[in-house]
Amino acid sequence: MHDAPTSCLEPGHGRVIDAQAWYEEHEALAYQLLHLAVKSAVQPSADAGRQAQATHAALLDHALEIAGVPAPRVMARDGVHVIPYERLAEARAKVRILEQENSALRARLAPAAQAGTADVAVRRLPADDTEGGDP
Repeated sequence: MHDAPTSCLEPGHGRVIDAQAWYEEHEALAYQLLHLAVKSAVQPSADAGRQAQATHAALLDHALEIAGVPAPRVMARDGVHVIPYERLAEARAKVRILEQENSALRARLAPAAQAGTADVAVRRLPADDTEGGDP
């Protein structure tokens, strides 16, 4: 990190922001969100979920200090309702995760598919070992 203070003008407001201090605060909020998200995944509770949502909102508000404009809003297909951009970003993140999981599962199944055994998984049970023969 730099020892010299860095600053930038806040877009739209002309206010000077200490960029290094802003970055450190943003990083702290990001780690706090990560911690709360993992905690709520391991031990689900309404309180942990609310804390994670509040931290996420604080992180987005903090990003606005530099971005200067709020996140765009998406118009629904009906042309009347507006969808918050955060919902679109969340949906995109879910799709990325599902695509990664799909790729990982396909990679695990590929050897079985090549061997022609993808449809049937054969597993010997402990009772088979006592019989002394192959099934």
